[in-house]
Amino acid sequence: MMFPVKPKLVRITTVPVSLRLLLRGQMKYMKERGFEVVMISSPGADAELVEQQEECEMITLPMKRTISPFADLQALIRLTRILKNLQPDIVHTHTPKAGLLGMLAARLAGVPVRLHTIAGLPWMESRGLKRLLLRQLERFTASLAHRVYPNSTGLLQFLRHRGN
Repeated sequence: MMFPVKPKLVRITTVPVSLRLLLRGQMKYMKERGFEVVMISSPGADAELVEQQEECEMITLPMKRTISPFADLQALIRLTRILKNLQPDIVHTHTPKAGLLGMLAARLAGVPVRLHTIAGLPWMESRGLKRLLLRQLERFTASLAHRVYPNSTGLLQFLRHRGN
């Protein structure tokens, strides 16, 4: 007898506290509804707590929140390998750095469904070339996603007004 295959969902954040607080209960909810759920975030005390709280597998991968080209490239390579190995059906990213690395790695790994939630825009608080770079990186992240979800109507209106 063949059993139906559970769809595999990977949720990625830069830091595990985002999974533990902002996304609390979501991974467990999806697991209870038939998904195989894997979480990916940086290592830390919150990683163990969220794994227990959500009752889902946690894979830790160092990711810096700041612009760090060498560390970001290392994280991208490792994340791409992880996703190729896991072969998820869906990757859903949160936070700017996890979005950029996660969407690019998911694309390189051939993940069929890529989702990104925008919770904040660091470029809004930046100036000059840094602002331009961060804004272009956010646009690039969005271009890699099949769907992009602003986490509030205010953020959605801001993005529409700014032409993003």
